[in-house]
Formats: sequence, structure tokens, C-alpha cells
Amino acid sequence: MPSSRRLGVVWFLLAATVVLYGPTLSYLFHDWWHSADYSHGFFIPPIAAFFLWRKRQLLRSLPVRPANFGLLVGLGSQVIFLVGYLGAEPFLQRVSLLILVAGAVLYLRGWRMLWEISFVLLLLLLAIPLPAIIFNSVAMPLQLMASSLAERLLDLFRIPVFRDGNLLEIKGQTLNVTEACSGIRSLATLVTGGVIVGYFLPARWWLRPVFVLSSIPIAIGVNALRVAGTGVLAEAWGEKWATGFLHLFSGWVVFVFASCLLLGERQLLQLWFGGSKEQVTGNREKMMTGPIPCSLSPVPYTRRLVILTAIVVFSFGVRLWLAAAPVIPQRQALADFPRQLGPWKLAGEGSMSGRLEGVLAADDYTLRTYRNAQGQSADLFVAYYTVQNAGESMHSPKNCMPGAGWEPVDTGRVQLGVDGTGHPMWVNRFVIEKDRERILVLYWYQAQGRVIASEYWGKIYLVWDALRSHRRDGAIVRITVPMVNPNDGGAAQSTALGLARAAVPDLRGFLPN
Repeated sequence: MPSSRRLGVVWFLLAATVVLYGPTLSYLFHDWWHSADYSHGFFIPPIAAFFLWRKRQLLRSLPVRPANFGLLVGLGSQVIFLVGYLGAEPFLQRVSLLILVAGAVLYLRGWRMLWEISFVLLLLLLAIPLPAIIFNSVAMPLQLMASSLAERLLDLFRIPVFRDGNLLEIKGQTLNVTEACSGIRSLATLVTGGVIVGYFLPARWWLRPVFVLSSIPIAIGVNALRVAGTGVLAEAWGEKWATGFLHLFSGWVVFVFASCLLLGERQLLQLWFGGSKEQVTGNREKMMTGPIPCSLSPVPYTRRLVILTAIVVFSFGVRLWLAAAPVIPQRQALADFPRQLGPWKLAGEGSMSGRLEGVLAADDYTLRTYRNAQGQSADLFVAYYTVQNAGESMHSPKNCMPGAGWEPVDTGRVQLGVDGTGHPMWVNRFVIEKDRERILVLYWYQAQGRVIASEYWGKIYLVWDALRSHRRDGAIVRITVPMVNPNDGGAAQSTALGLARAAVPDLRGFLPN
């Protein structure tokens, strides 16, 4: 087939890929723009393109040894994409694009080419935000470490401090070590910068991973200094000097300081383990741009390109089929939810602001307060989604509540009861705190009659239901009770379980089975 026709197939493959992944990339740009944790993502594609351009001569001269295994990788990438689409999980959809690129390179050019661009793929991977449930599981330990280090630093300055989890109390003033102060927000950027800088370190297999991993304690350490500095300001001039503009500005200063430490470490490693700067740079340039003699073997590129294009087009067709007219079950509006649930009577109704409703992106919700004859009260929140998509799916309280300033204190599970088949129903127990106020939260996911505690099983059932019954609906149910005694959650848990057990029978009537 003439090269012009081959070029036409290449352009068609690129166009089909852009169409398939267009919504995924658009939502990724949205996350980069709105997330302080991954705003560095805008810089990664130009940097990745620069590294490819620097290697252009080497890439052109590599021997062409296509591997048929790349076809399996390409097929697997589309399976991952469709699972991510059905499970409303953007992380899987985004990662599948990188896997597709890796499979295409392997299928068309071979393992050597894939190895040479693996660093670029790693950079692009670092620009993809982690799933919120994983991100928050990392953020909490970092917050505890930062607050603990800050406490020790304040002790060195002879400043009396009392630490309770992430809270530092200094002369009656309470400092809260949030995610922004824990180092998690600068960690992703520092790790990415460490990978880029570490690429130019001497070619020792163990040195680069050590250098990249060193960015983690650097991020934690400098942010502990930031928290300790905030405490010193609060001690010397009052809380107003430790908050507001100075606190925000200190975040930038801390990040610059951490970057300088990382660059200084790079220079020391270069001095101790590498040759002269000119020698190391010359070796790197030779590796990146030097020609490698080889003979190009004739390969039926066009046929392989057509096969890859067919995979992408087929995946796009499957996505259209899955998105077309999902089954919408009949149900009652949550506004008609009973005003009395056993011994619990409606004591008040609430609503969310337009901004919060936009973040929630639910098709229907209710927010109510119920009270029993003993004077115990609890809040019931139910959010229902007719069709779950990326950005429009059930939000775990472990993700949204810490984002509103609440800090996790304790997590676990309790048994709600048994279902119709005699199997136990488990729900999540979540204790959160803000300004020394603690709240106990019980929450679970409900879809097609199931009471689901696990976020991961909720995603699995969502994919299964979409394939089995073409339904992608579901709801999250949350019950919150203030803890009068922060050290004893037994009474609050008993109250929350009482309302939950009274609400479950009626919820089955309003959330379709």
C-alpha cells in the first residue's frame, strides 16, 4: 500500500483516539485547573514532548522489531477504559490511554522503542490524579507525621504545645494541620520534579529511585517547619499573624525551599557518585541523540495500523452502545420520603447551596433531621444518581468531608442488620473532627437492593449492573450524629444505628431494586 495511504491510516487512528478519549482528556484538564495538588499537570505534556524531541535521532535509528504482544496490551487498555467508563472512574480511563500508547509502540516498533520512551510515559502517568480514596489514605498519615514533627520542633523552641492528632494547641489557640500543611499538596509536584531532575543523574540503577523517594521526607520535613513557624508566629504575635496571607505565602516559600533542597541533593549525588559535569552531560547527550547503526526490517505497518484503528473504533462503538438510553427505573422522589420512621419524627429539612449541589451532581437528594421521643436527633442525607458518570457519581464522605475541613479520627464498620437472604449488612463508621467538635458518620451505598459498605465493591457492582441490566443508578446514604463526649462514641453510634435501622425499610421503596 502506498505511503500516502499509510499516512492516511495514521491520521485516522489519531483522530479516532482523540474522539474516544476527548471527554476523558477534557475532564483531566478540568482537574488540573481546579486542583492545587495536580496543577503541575499542564507542564508535563510540553516537557514530555521536549524529551521525545531530544531523542529524535535515537528513536529514528532504532531497529524495528514489532512484538505481537503489543496487540494484547492494546486490547487490555480498551477493556480498562470501558471498565473505567462503566464504573465512573476517570483514573482508569486516563491510565488506559497511556497503556494504549505503550501497546501501539510495542506492536509497531518493538520493545527497544518502548523502553526508550518509558520515561516519557512515566512523566505522563505522574500528571494523572490518583483516585480520591487513595489520595486521602496517603494524606492522613502525612498530616499526622507533619503535626508530630511540628510538635517536636516547637518543643525545641521551648514553646508549650499540646497535640491531639492533627490539632496543635498553643496558649489556647488551636492550629489545625490540614492537607495543605501536611506536604501532600507539594508532594506530587516534588516527586514529578525529582523524576525529571533524577533523569540526569549518573547511570546507577539504585541512585535515581533513591533520589526520587527522597522527595517524600523533604516534603514532609519542610511542611513541618512551616507548621512550627506558624506556631512560633501564633505564640509571639497572636493567631491573626499565623493565618491569612502570611500562611498562604509561606506555602510558596516552603515549596521553593523544598525544591532548592532537592536540587542541592542532586548536586551532592553528582559530586559523590558521578564524574565531571561535562562528562556526565556528554554521556547523556550521546545516549539521547547518538545514532545506533541498524538495518530496518520490512514490516507490514499498514496492516498493523489498521488493526489498531479497528480496536479504537470498536471501543468507541461499544462506549456509544453503553451510553445509549440506559434503563431508568421508576421511583418516588426523595422529597416524598416519610416524615416519620418508626419512633423517629421529622424535626427539620435542609438544603445545600448551589455550589455544593453542583459538586454533588446528584439527580435527587434529601437532607433531613429526625428526632425520637428520648430527644436524640440525627441527620439523614440521601443522594440518588440516575446514571453515574465520571464527575457525576456517589461521593464518599472520606473524600468530601476532609475537603470541607473535617479531619478523620477513626474509621471502621458496624453491622446494620441482615438482608432478606439472611446475610449481614455492614455499613461504614467514620468519626471526624473540626475545631474540637466531633461527629460520628454512618454511611453506605445502595444500588438495586444491595447495602454496600466498600467503595471498591460499589464500583464493581456498578460495572456488573451496567453490563447485566444496563442500569447505572445508585445512591449514598449518610447519617450523622454529634458526639457530646468526644471520647465515647457509643451513645452516638447507638443513635445513628437506631435511625439507620428505621430508615432502611423505607429506603428500599425510594431507591429502586
